Amino acid sequence: MGNVNNMPFLWGSATASYQCEGAWNEDGKGLGEWDFFNHTSNKNINHVDGDVSCDFYHRYEEDIRMMKEGGQNTYRFSLSWSRIIPTGIGEANEEGIDFYNRVIDCCLENGIEPNVTLFHYDLPFTLACKGGWLNNDMAEWFCKYAEICFERFGDRVKIWATVNEPHFYSYCVNMLGNYPPNRSLDVQSYMQFQYNLMRASALAVRAYRQMGYDGIIGAVHDGGVVELDPATEHPDDVFRYADFFANRMILAPA
Repeated sequence: MGNVNNMPFLWGSATASYQCEGAWNEDGKGLGEWDFFNHTSNKNINHVDGDVSCDFYHRYEEDIRMMKEGGQNTYRFSLSWSRIIPTGIGEANEEGIDFYNRVIDCCLENGIEPNVTLFHYDLPFTLACKGGWLNNDMAEWFCKYAEICFERFGDRVKIWATVNEPHFYSYCVNMLGNYPPNRSLDVQSYMQFQYNLMRASALAVRAYRQMGYDGIIGAVHDGGVVELDPATEHPDDVFRYADFFANRMILAPA
């Protein structure tokens, strides 16, 4: 679509790689954290997985055509890190690169602006075994992955998100415990996740700028509304702490 400053109002659909692609072990894709969790954990109480899901991997042309027929002009989707780099670190998997090139080209052929998220909770299992986002090396590993994506897709993709809803992701992993590896009320891990996720986002944004691309890029935040009981003591302090926990921890470093 060219200059992002001249884009029209964008209205479209959104997916995430694990939630829609399927093809969990095809064409060189590595094992993802959700693959392992859903195949092995007794916490998967409904015994479901994303092995096939919406089968977007094989049906993307049909799906994108229906977006066009519905009058949509953008599609927000995420890349599977383990499809692009099977172990999270190292050389790119060319079959995975080819898949996303086909998706991007299909979007453009149908007048759909690709809006690409680098990380939507889809961590390569090899990196999960190294501590995942508790490992301070994750930011550098993520940046290397991001640079590969920019190099391979940046000529056509002009809208990028680094990390999808880091606050929500960290909260589900470390506080609610409903995302793998299912820690509950672990405030220390929650803070460490946030730190490394936002550092990774910052490194990727800087790399994108230094590589000279002309698109827009940033993190996606799930804004949290903070409401206080009228009887709350010291409401200003409580509001400030709650707003930091829900919002400023992401928005300030971004």
